[in-house]
Amino acid sequence: MAGDELLTVAQVSGLLKISRATFYRWRSIGKGPRCVKLPNGTIRVRRSSLDKFIVACEEPEAASWLEAESRSGKFSSAWRAKSTAAT
Repeated sequence: MAGDELLTVAQVSGLLKISRATFYRWRSIGKGPRCVKLPNGTIRVRRSSLDKFIVACEEPEAASWLEAESRSGKFSSAWRAKSTAAT
């Protein structure tokens, strides 16, 4: 892990565009990136841990397929026809 940058909570929060409170809430419930607690009590996140966390948050391929179908108009036109028939 030599050379693996240690990021501050402020840096991680900024990169994820979340508040520090959200970061600490995620950490308390075990949903955030893996952290390092330094002897002085401050928290750091390894760059590699943050990258793994982001990859783990990605939606599955099925969601990407559905999104592509939606953009192509196939899904949305079928959905519109179904919702119009229901009303």
